[in-house]
Amino acid sequence: GGVGIASGGGDAVIPSGRYELGVIERKLTNVSFNAGAPRAMRAPGHPQGSFAEELMLDEIATIAGVDPLELRMRLDTDTTGTRKAMYTLGARMIGWDRRQPTGSQAGAVRRGFGVGSTSWKDLRGPCAIEVAVHRDGTVQVRTGTQDIGTGQRTICGVLVANRLAIPLELVSVAIGSSRLPHGPASGGSVTAPSTAPAALSAAVEAERTLMAL
Repeated sequence: GGVGIASGGGDAVIPSGRYELGVIERKLTNVSFNAGAPRAMRAPGHPQGSFAEELMLDEIATIAGVDPLELRMRLDTDTTGTRKAMYTLGARMIGWDRRQPTGSQAGAVRRGFGVGSTSWKDLRGPCAIEVAVHRDGTVQVRTGTQDIGTGQRTICGVLVANRLAIPLELVSVAIGSSRLPHGPASGGSVTAPSTAPAALSAAVEAERTLMAL
């Protein structure tokens, strides 16, 4: 792993646990050099690990003469059957049954079918949300979390509007200030799963308080 001036962070998370791979031998060496430290661009180590693992499975399938989707279904560790159901549905939607075996095509133009799997944890962070109902019928949702481009304002606004059964245009969302109720950071994909139940709960409390008045 290339870690630049840092001491770590160049890891690749493999095996993922999505496949039963038997005995595994794995070695990682982090190399420091005169350059920037690793950035947590997206789930540090997980995209890299997924790429390596899925590529390995494709290579094994090709060498063994096995359909790469069939191999993944055979090795899948999901006991609920959910991932296999997604594999089956996805294969049907893209016409996987028409896939030509790897290396069997000739000519300059070829058509490829690929398959890959990834997953992420169900993480949560602490979150407080305040819903203010104004005299003119507008509503403001307030939380100190932030929007890094994933639609956090929209998520909070839609949830509260739906719960209160009012038009979305009546709802505004205030975020990104330490003066607002404490919200989760953007790390590990925790923001929406943490704020959504808090937004719904705050909307319920706001409705209950308003009805009492």
